[in-house]
Amino acid sequence: MEKTEYQGRATVASGRTCPHCGSTDVRKSQRRAGGLFRTTYRCRQCKRHFKVRVYWGYGIIAASALAVLVAGVSLGWFSSPDAIQETHTAVQAASEIGPDELALAQKGDAAMQFKLGMQYWARLDYQKAFNWIKVAADRGHPEAIYQLGMAYLYGRGTIQNYKYAHQRFEQAAKLNNHEAQYLLGIMHRDGMGVPVSRDLAYAWLNIAASNGNEVAALERERMAVIMSPAEMARAQEISLEAMTGLSGNAPSAQPK
Repeated sequence: MEKTEYQGRATVASGRTCPHCGSTDVRKSQRRAGGLFRTTYRCRQCKRHFKVRVYWGYGIIAASALAVLVAGVSLGWFSSPDAIQETHTAVQAASEIGPDELALAQKGDAAMQFKLGMQYWARLDYQKAFNWIKVAADRGHPEAIYQLGMAYLYGRGTIQNYKYAHQRFEQAAKLNNHEAQYLLGIMHRDGMGVPVSRDLAYAWLNIAASNGNEVAALERERMAVIMSPAEMARAQEISLEAMTGLSGNAPSAQPK
């Protein structure tokens, strides 16, 4: 059964870990439904959502398990048991990586290296995760580049280093990763590894919002309240220039 604590109007999850950044500071999402057998949570640290499987009573669990067991034995499903794992948008971790996939990773297949790294990440084995993710990122795997930035941002499997995180997020942002674009906006807003710049903060949040990032849209509006008309005009111009070619023309320095 799922355990929760109640603090005011917020529902806070007990024992839940964010699969994106590893933080345990998570709560049930008030804006997104999880579905019949899933609950959506939101991490207070990285502001991202994730879903976990939930069950509605031990009677249902027992009945379901029995039905699955009978079907599984008859169909030969249970050559090896699978553990129930938390879902992750970038991780296909429903089953352990097989020997053939491991061999591909060891031979330099970036997709398999990233997959293996994210399976270690989901199990909170950050040191092994970091090693595989970095290899995949160095080979140009887009999602691995972003996740390497997350490792540096939160110090997972490596030292915490905002400068390195910014560099990797900038790489991923130029590949049109909206989550990296959002985090670049936050880093420029708060001066994390880079000088504080309202122009660049708004620009990156604006770009992320245009790519469908709802949290970035909210942060962009908050930035707009405290910016002067001249700053807004400059920031929106930077956004337009960047959108003409995210592969190489995204903003990377404070405007003169």
